Amino acid sequence: MLSKARIGSHPLHPMLIAVPITSYLATCGALVGLVATRDPFWFRVALWANAVGVVSALVAAIPGAIDLLTVVPGRTVARKTGVTHAIANVTALVLFAINLYLMADARGDQEPLNTTAALALTGGGVLVTLIAGWFGWEMVQRHHVGVVEQSMRRAVNDPDAVAARFGESSRSLPVTDSQVLAAEEAPTGRWPREESESGRITRH
Repeated sequence: MLSKARIGSHPLHPMLIAVPITSYLATCGALVGLVATRDPFWFRVALWANAVGVVSALVAAIPGAIDLLTVVPGRTVARKTGVTHAIANVTALVLFAINLYLMADARGDQEPLNTTAALALTGGGVLVTLIAGWFGWEMVQRHHVGVVEQSMRRAVNDPDAVAARFGESSRSLPVTDSQVLAAEEAPTGRWPREESESGRITRH
């Protein structure tokens, strides 16, 4: 299921989510630093990281919603997985938005920040983000949302891939039939039972 919100064949949502995830982690880490050192520097870091995280999460949600509503078929396990992913992301966004409000309020009124509440909100937000990430990768790896559907033989040496244009090294490495078969069996949840199935040769 190729993404509708994409640049070329690259879906936008997986590219954009790195920003809010990093910002969420930076916010939580900076708050830990604030509690440990009482240095106002960490308050400023947490505040700006939190703001970037909330704004970038809203931006990343747009292509994600487009793909969920226009690409993933309704009444399927893939749609259920996508909705769960979306709910977890929105929950994390709400938690960090509340924390951003508390931090901005503390900065404006020069009142001490309730660090216990801030750590609880951001820690919970990071935890929910991890859950969202689990279901997000289920969307990609299991339901193939945003993935160019093609055979394994072509996928491992796709001439249209960007890296294929850097040189001929990828084309000079032949792929054996046993490697292709082993790779195609992996999504079924069964690993090759013997070394011969994975294309390896036992040396005595």
